[in-house]
Amino acid sequence: MDQFRAALGRFLTGELDFSGLEQSLVDSLASDETVGPQILALLDELYNGGRLPHQLYAALKKRLLGHVTRPSDGTTTAADTTSTDTAAGAGPDDSTRLRTPSADSTDQGAEKTRFRLPQASSGGNRTRMRDQTDATGPLTSPQDMATGSASRPSGTPVSPSAPDHGSSATGATGATGATGAAGAAGAAGAAGAAGAAGAAGATGATGATGATGATGATGATSAKGATGATGATGATGATAGTGASIGSSWGHPSDWSGAAGDSRIVDVGTVIKNRFILESVLGRGGMGVVYKAKDLRKEEAQDRNPYVAVKILNEEFKRHPDSLKALQRESRKAQSLAHPNVVTVFDFDRDGGTVFMTMEYLEGESLDKFNKRHSGRGVPVAKALELIEGLSNGLAYAHHKGVVHSDFKPGNAFLTNDGLVKIFDFGIARAAKQTEAVTGEKTLFDAASLGALTPAYASCEMLEGKDPDPRDDVYALACVSYELFSGRHPFDKLPAASARDRGLVPERIKSLSMRQWQGLMEGLAFDRDSRSPSVRQFLAGLKPKPVQKAVIAGVVTTALLVLALGVLWFPGYLERQRLDDIVVAIQSGNRLLIEEVNPELLELSADARASVFLDSETRSRYVQFVKQQIETVFAPAEERYDYPAAAQMLDELESLMPDSASVAELQESVASTLDAARLQQQDKVRELLDGGALIALQGSPNVVDVLQTLKQMDPEDTTDQDALIPLRFASQAASAFEAGDLDVAEVLVEEGRRFAPDDAVFASLGDRITIERNAIMKADLESRIQAALPQLNTFEDFESLRPDLVGLLALDPESAVLASALTRLRAATDATLESDIAGHRYGAAREALEQVNGILPEDFVQSGLARLNAAEASGVSALVAEVEGLVAANPEDTAALEKIFADLESTDADPIVMIRVRDAAAGAYIAQARVAISGDDPDTAGDLLARGADTRPSPSVGDEIALLERQLERNAALAAAEDDEQRAQLQEQSRLETAGLKQQFEEGLSQPALTVAQGRSLLGVLDQLEAQQIEVAADSRARIAGLLVQGTQQLAQQDQWTEALAAARDAAALMPGVATLSDNVARLEKDNFERLNRRRVSVAVTALDDLLTSPKFDLEWSEQINRQIARLESLLPEDDATLAGATQQAALVYLQRAQDMRRAERFELAEQALARANALMPGFAGLALEQDRLRQARETYRERTENRARLAQIDSLKERLRQEARAGQIDRARRTLEQVALQLPADNEFVVAEGPNLIAAAYFDSAQAAARRRQFEQALALVDRGLEFAPDNAPLIDARVRYADQAAATRQPSTGSQNQSSPAPGAGQNQATAANDRIRQSVETGTNIDETALRNDLARLRELDPSLYDETSTWASAQFVRQTEALLADGRVEEARARSDLGMRLFPSDRALAAIRIPAPASAGPDPCASADLVGRGAIREGSCRDAIAAGGNGPYLVVVPGATAGAPPFAISKYEITVREYNAYCSSTALCPEFETRDDLVPVTHLSIADARNYAAWLSIETGRRYRLPTATEWRHAARAETDAIRWNFNCQVREGGKLVRGLSLQPVAAGTDNNWGLRNYIGNAREWVDAGDRLEARGGAFTDSKENCSVEARVEHDGEPDNVTGMRLVRIIE
Repeated sequence: MDQFRAALGRFLTGELDFSGLEQSLVDSLASDETVGPQILALLDELYNGGRLPHQLYAALKKRLLGHVTRPSDGTTTAADTTSTDTAAGAGPDDSTRLRTPSADSTDQGAEKTRFRLPQASSGGNRTRMRDQTDATGPLTSPQDMATGSASRPSGTPVSPSAPDHGSSATGATGATGATGAAGAAGAAGAAGAAGAAGAAGATGATGATGATGATGATGATSAKGATGATGATGATGATAGTGASIGSSWGHPSDWSGAAGDSRIVDVGTVIKNRFILESVLGRGGMGVVYKAKDLRKEEAQDRNPYVAVKILNEEFKRHPDSLKALQRESRKAQSLAHPNVVTVFDFDRDGGTVFMTMEYLEGESLDKFNKRHSGRGVPVAKALELIEGLSNGLAYAHHKGVVHSDFKPGNAFLTNDGLVKIFDFGIARAAKQTEAVTGEKTLFDAASLGALTPAYASCEMLEGKDPDPRDDVYALACVSYELFSGRHPFDKLPAASARDRGLVPERIKSLSMRQWQGLMEGLAFDRDSRSPSVRQFLAGLKPKPVQKAVIAGVVTTALLVLALGVLWFPGYLERQRLDDIVVAIQSGNRLLIEEVNPELLELSADARASVFLDSETRSRYVQFVKQQIETVFAPAEERYDYPAAAQMLDELESLMPDSASVAELQESVASTLDAARLQQQDKVRELLDGGALIALQGSPNVVDVLQTLKQMDPEDTTDQDALIPLRFASQAASAFEAGDLDVAEVLVEEGRRFAPDDAVFASLGDRITIERNAIMKADLESRIQAALPQLNTFEDFESLRPDLVGLLALDPESAVLASALTRLRAATDATLESDIAGHRYGAAREALEQVNGILPEDFVQSGLARLNAAEASGVSALVAEVEGLVAANPEDTAALEKIFADLESTDADPIVMIRVRDAAAGAYIAQARVAISGDDPDTAGDLLARGADTRPSPSVGDEIALLERQLERNAALAAAEDDEQRAQLQEQSRLETAGLKQQFEEGLSQPALTVAQGRSLLGVLDQLEAQQIEVAADSRARIAGLLVQGTQQLAQQDQWTEALAAARDAAALMPGVATLSDNVARLEKDNFERLNRRRVSVAVTALDDLLTSPKFDLEWSEQINRQIARLESLLPEDDATLAGATQQAALVYLQRAQDMRRAERFELAEQALARANALMPGFAGLALEQDRLRQARETYRERTENRARLAQIDSLKERLRQEARAGQIDRARRTLEQVALQLPADNEFVVAEGPNLIAAAYFDSAQAAARRRQFEQALALVDRGLEFAPDNAPLIDARVRYADQAAATRQPSTGSQNQSSPAPGAGQNQATAANDRIRQSVETGTNIDETALRNDLARLRELDPSLYDETSTWASAQFVRQTEALLADGRVEEARARSDLGMRLFPSDRALAAIRIPAPASAGPDPCASADLVGRGAIREGSCRDAIAAGGNGPYLVVVPGATAGAPPFAISKYEITVREYNAYCSSTALCPEFETRDDLVPVTHLSIADARNYAAWLSIETGRRYRLPTATEWRHAARAETDAIRWNFNCQVREGGKLVRGLSLQPVAAGTDNNWGLRNYIGNAREWVDAGDRLEARGGAFTDSKENCSVEARVEHDGEPDNVTGMRLVRIIE
């Protein structure tokens, strides 16, 4: 008992859970079976006292009733029987099985009945018991239990033995037991006992329905669920549930939903359905709370694990009108999911208004708790993949069953102690669309309306309310996977839509391979169509790639090799792995993945970058990625204009892929887009300027916004410098001003100043706007003041109008409305002064004067102050005389005094006045008290002193009263003295005091000056001395008055005039009627007035000087000038020199201001300054002259402005022409030039030179573009049209010669008759002969050869007479060889080089010229390939060399190989085949050939003629100063073999596997493959290579179109030198 009592106390204080309490109950009963009644009595006591919640009481009682003991004598107790006869065939009489007491049980059996377990029927529709175990009540917390705050519900029986009213005696069904023997027929026809199968049937297995049979009494709690032998189900019995399903008792939703039904609070300790005891909270979610619960049925069946998980749905869910439908569907779908990775759902039910689900109970932790333990670091990849695979299996199974979870997250997954992961809470799961077709069902209600989703894990489509899809779960699974790998959410718990809109990209997880990272990113795709299509495919992307056995064996072998080689291999391996990850990311085409690796890519070395971009697909994908990135910032069609960002991306791209044709193509495309967009925006600026749409206030688009767009595209854009722009802004601002739209005018002025900050027109317009605004403000103020004037009768009425008066005074002091208002204000101020003075409110009067100071004239304010001071002095004196007279007339009549005091207080008189009046009254009482004292009337004296104290005088007067009271006390003591000795002592004391008073008086008179307080004290001493008839000087009072005057004079001399005046007035009041004191007051007031006047004049003059020294000329400054001059006028006479000088100085400052503003062309301010000068001094000298100058300046400005507008229009047209020419808009540029020419003289420099050359440059650019497209005829035509505009344009002249040759070379030979434009045969021959003669003469001369003329003659000869051309060109090239060799023999190396270079430019195919060995020029520097250390070492990284090209860049990579024959010197040969990029550099530099357009410019260049190849070699020779040529057959074979016939096969020739072509599909980048021993790569396959084979041309090594068998060093074909798609070249470079 004590053990259970202690456990119950710990439970009620929250120290023990329900399981512990229950265990304590079991232990107590096990240790002492007789303790049961005591425990039950304890529970009754606590429950009846309201200290034990009903749910806990019912649960403990039920647990207690489950424990039964038999009497020791073996007799049968009431616990063994029921009140009705046990049916025949009842089950065995087990002592642990209890019976339910009948309704007519007596109280005598109550003690035993308490230990009977209520018996339930075994039928499916069990009738709920009505005793305490079925009642409900609030249960909140153990603390509530301890305090008794949880009370029983009303109507609940108090006694635990209360009869079971209305319950039917039905046997309870076992949890899963088989059908028992037939039970006896019941009397009341209640549900019959059925077996676990629940089917109604005959006796035994069938359990047939009986007519009226009652349920058998036995078999209630048998583990097997056995029932009575007859077991017939009554006619009203319902069918039992089957299998694991728990029976439900649902009514119509309207019977329980919402407010109806049970309103109890469910918490730990609550018993649900008389079966499930909620023991602890497992978790809380959007639908409700999940509890660990004990299933009493399982416990009775002795199940080893009696626990289940019970989810109690929350009230919000239940209030939803369709909650029952959602729950039905949820349960049906959840029950259909039977998978190891899905939590099993048994059933759902309700208990009153409590709706719940029952699921399998798991031990472990939820995945979100697991994640929190690994927050910030994640778990190892292997462990994470294990969990992800389990989650994937569960979701994949659900998707297969047509169920989408739709709220998958870590909180809806559980990790058991066995390591198994399970998914639960498919409660808001929605069937996928295909489910309807499979099941034929269609649920109209969509549980999504409940809003049960978690934004951090919901896909964008879910957040947008789209139909559910398995890919929504894929997104959530990817988020969970990212958390497992990294320990954090990929987007910091932001919803997918927010992350997408912010452009967030998850941080790369370094522990994942690139393939795994790509798979994870596909799952995290914001777009459903880009997401992994299924959970299975998502999982496949995350799992490591399976390794085949052969690969494993290879890995083992490789590992052993690595160990043998040592750790030097490992860093290289990691670097290769890093590069491979970058390649995989780029080849994926996934923007997010490429963005992830891009910073890393940009930091790579040049060699590493080259290895990344070996593959054409990689280069293509990356260029496409950059193009897409550029479009995100620069896409004018979509209003994205950040070209600088795009240019930066292009620069980075070029640094990664230098000399790439595709990069150049993209650069050209972006530049073209920029030019077009810029021109479009510039056109829009002009259109908007013409249309007047300048600012946003007038609608969109507008000039300001478009100019900002241009600056965004190109910060260096100069469109905003167009001179026409500020003029248009000024013109429109002026129009808006004239129309009265000042706001628009002001904005136009401010925006216009941005384009021309120093333009006076905007300053002048701004001045006009300011002046107009002031005029409007003045009119508004005058209107308000005028409207208010009739109501302005008192001083207080002006309070709200004061700001308007101050404002109008600043704007126009001469305003007539202002004058009227000030007249009324003066009268009102006079009235309030009179009222305040009459009421002795002198402080209020002074405050009123302060309020009008600065508004009303200075003289009025000073006059008011003088009146106030005089009134204050006379008024106080009058009051003092009045109160003194009242006291003198009738000291006992205090009513009149009190009335005076009350009147002063009611009129808010100044405190100083109140003090002086009260002191006067007290002084009068003191005077009469002294008379009484001297008349030996102490009683009267005491009464008078008391009345004086009642007036509440100042402390000094109060001290006088106290002194007299002490004197009365001494006199009284003296009179009461009993003997002479005592009397003598008192008299002596009085004498000493009197002597002290006299000494004090004499010392006071000896002071040089007295304060009022000292004078009052001294007068009091004098009064006492006189009262005691002590002799004092007759002029004592006059002397005191004199000393008081001296005191005030000292204060005045110390410049303490306020204190001096107050002291003088107080002294006069202290000694009224003394002429000395009253004269002193008058003298001080006069002196002070004069002093103040002098000071005011000085202050005004100083202030005016300060203002004029630093003029601001704004309204406030001007108002201050007017105020100071007005102050001087009020203080000084009209003819005063100071006033005249100050006024003249101010007028001069205004005149200077007018001159300055005229020069600045701010004419409005100049006029304003002249007007103010004239107002100060009408007719002032110089005003008329300045007014004339101002008129002349205005006229000059108007004429200049008109001319300026014309020039601005011309400048705008010039700038437009430049823009159009730069953008290639030639026709528009021509028309613009025509417009310019109409407005300028015919010989203007722009018309005759700059403009035509701009158009010529545009033609040149267009011609170059046509030539790049190999459209030489069109290029030639464009050049000719350009020459029409600029005949002397050198670039056009050179281009014409070049394009004429190329056009002639590509022109098809003419067949048939000649057209009309062809020259006659005779004429053509004559021209050919003439050209031939010029050629021979020029070459034979050998000096001062005109290369252009010679080239033109050669081209003309080839066109007119090809055979003669062949003869002459052979002769000419031989002459160049002879001349070069002769120059070398003479030691004239530089001349020889020049002659050789000219010959190679004219005859690049001449091998004799190419073979001449000429020392490199000094400018070329040391030969980078001449080192002996390079010979034969080209296979290592440091074994190659390159030449610098004069035009910029480098030549091809070279390797140095030993000489091909014995004694021959080493030579250099290109390591790789010559690439498209390298050949395009030649074309771009010389414009002799069109550039190739290809997606991959690192493949070998093909489609060349042998002449093209030799031209390229000649160009390299000239540009580098070294000698390049095609290799001989011997040289090529020697370099390819590298002294061995053994090769490492890794070449691009055709190879088939299983009939499928796996190699040799197309040309590959030249860097692909493997080096030979000397460093050559791709010498076999890919593109076959030209060699000079004596008198013929061959192609060696095979091509990608050849089979592997036909690809070898010995493979050769004779070649005709014509272009094809499989032949390229490799060059030899001579080492000097």
